[in-house]
Amino acid sequence: MNRFALVYVCALILGIMFKGMAGEGAPDAAMAAAMEKMKPGKEHEGLKKLEGVYDVAVKMFMEAGKPPVESKGAAEFKMTMNGRWLKQEYKGEMMGQPFTGTGYDGYDRVTGKYVGVWMDDFSTQMMHSVGTSKDGGKTIEYTGEQGDCMQEGKIVKTKQVHKTVSDDQFIFEMYHTADGKEIKDMELVYTRKK
Repeated sequence: MNRFALVYVCALILGIMFKGMAGEGAPDAAMAAAMEKMKPGKEHEGLKKLEGVYDVAVKMFMEAGKPPVESKGAAEFKMTMNGRWLKQEYKGEMMGQPFTGTGYDGYDRVTGKYVGVWMDDFSTQMMHSVGTSKDGGKTIEYTGEQGDCMQEGKIVKTKQVHKTVSDDQFIFEMYHTADGKEIKDMELVYTRKK
């Protein structure tokens, strides 16, 4: 089911529920509460602080015990859809080839979780992640799953960690789990251009 259909079905269900509620004012109160959850909140304000253009220093950890492969990139972040989603446009290189990617991060006020999607021109997979924060959004830990491109049909668990260093810098780390061990794949240091 696509997102438009899902929104339509949710609206339809809410409408049916409101018609079945007893008592004057109940539908209005329930609708007001539901509508409030659809608006951006304080978590979105935190994401908005990341708007801007960044230089990115990238480290890819290809083999255990060996130095990482380093490269550079650039990223631009901008809030979209009336402050609900932080869009990232990224350009750099991957394994010596030009690389571009687009990501969206947001906060689902209904589930109380950070959510993110990522797509790029290096893969046909779209990464979906769900995250939580214990420190008001300074550190967000996302988890997800994706197909293992080296072993068809195998699914691997993923983790991404966003760590705020300062107003002008943050670190984004990526991990996957193999044979019960968590392995660091990448580290990206984003530094805001002045």
